[in-house]
Amino acid sequence: MKNMLMHSLRQPMGLPRLLILGCGDVGMRLLPLLRGRFRVFAVTSQPTRCAELRAAGAVPIVANLDDRASLKRLAGLAPSIVHLAPPMSSGLLDRRTRNLAAILPEHARLVYVSTSGVYGDCGGARVAETRPVAPANARARRRVD
Repeated sequence: MKNMLMHSLRQPMGLPRLLILGCGDVGMRLLPLLRGRFRVFAVTSQPTRCAELRAAGAVPIVANLDDRASLKRLAGLAPSIVHLAPPMSSGLLDRRTRNLAAILPEHARLVYVSTSGVYGDCGGARVAETRPVAPANARARRRVD
C-alpha cells in the first residue's frame, strides 16, 4: 500500500484548464506565458488557424461566438476563461459575450479583456479600472455591455 501511495504521489498532476476565446494577436502573446502552467484550449472561428494554435501550445476548438448552439460544448470545459474576442461590429449589445455567459457554469472565472475606449477620451491619462465608464461610440458601448 505504501509503495502504491508513493507511486501515485510521484505521478504528475494534470494541469488546470484554461479557455481562451478570440485567440488573435493578444491571445498568441499570452500562450507562451500560460502553456506551461495550464492546459490551454483556444477557440477560433477559423478552422485554418487550428495548426497555428496547436503549434503555439493550445488545443484548438472551432466554435462561433455568434452561434450559441456551437458554444454548448464549451460549458464546463475549463473553470477559467480569458475572453479576448471583440463584440460584433454592429448593434448596441455584445451578443457574443451574452451567448458565452448563457452557457458558462456559475463557478467559472471569467477575465474579459476590453479596450480603454470604455472610459471615453481620457486625453492620454492613465486610467484605473475603478474609473466610471463613459463610452463615446457604439464600439465602446458594446464593450461596456
